[in-house]
Amino acid sequence: MSNGFRRGGYALRLLVVTLLLGASLPSVAFTITDIRLQGLQRVSAGTVFNVLPVKVGDTVDEVGVRQLMRTLFKSGYFKDIRMAELVAKARRHQPGLLVVDRGVGGRFEDYKTPEQAIPARPPTGPWESCITMAEQWSFRCKDDYKSSRQLIHMLARIVAGGGNLLLNVGPRPDGRLPREALTRLAEIGSWLRVNAAAIYGTRPVHRSTTGPLCLTRNKTTLYAICLAEEGHDIPSARIVVPAVRNATSVELLGVPGPLAWQCGPMGLTAELPDRVRHALPCRHAWTLAITGATTDPTAAT
Repeated sequence: MSNGFRRGGYALRLLVVTLLLGASLPSVAFTITDIRLQGLQRVSAGTVFNVLPVKVGDTVDEVGVRQLMRTLFKSGYFKDIRMAELVAKARRHQPGLLVVDRGVGGRFEDYKTPEQAIPARPPTGPWESCITMAEQWSFRCKDDYKSSRQLIHMLARIVAGGGNLLLNVGPRPDGRLPREALTRLAEIGSWLRVNAAAIYGTRPVHRSTTGPLCLTRNKTTLYAICLAEEGHDIPSARIVVPAVRNATSVELLGVPGPLAWQCGPMGLTAELPDRVRHALPCRHAWTLAITGATTDPTAAT
């Protein structure tokens, strides 16, 4: 078949498509405009439509495209690349090698890699969102870059869902990174200098990527990352963490000394005095460090 389409890094050699813009990336749909035969084994124009449960004019989403690819692979219409043999040889040299066969999945997909999206329901097992800082994977003059706030919120949501963020930056033709990318990387670095404890070496509490709070924890501390609301640059005077039923102390990362707090039927409520709210250690998101926390696994964040 033809070299079909490329969206968000997927080089899907399957269908020639027309991209129909949806309201958001997860809802983008593809309309099949042509099906061609190229580079396949034992395929004829009369049999391809028997293999693929689609026809010209049908519309499929990204999940549907992956299902179609699995159908083709399972039907034996792509040339056998002997993946089992290839992986066995590679792991003789590097036993800990991870393999991601994104086109088909199965036993050679050690972790999931959603493209250009944060799944509302995180995948089971290891996963990594692969997202561009701008719109394209490669460099483009006058590209539209995500804001530092968007990128920091994406990082917090992905980690709270148990995932990893692969953030792509396309270098200029001379190898240098664009000024817009350097500015955003510096701001992400400044935020991480304050909030790294809530990101690195942590695990998710509820594996949730939605809501105003992103929860992570290590062996001793629960972290509640409070995302800045649209149009606001400081957090509320009271932050409620519904999942927490008890604790021993509460601090705001980057601010010395404990905060006043109490636990009740609605969860844990931390008080942020004006002296803290108007002298914040970072921008875009702020982290409560809650020690000795016990949580309700059914509470929404």
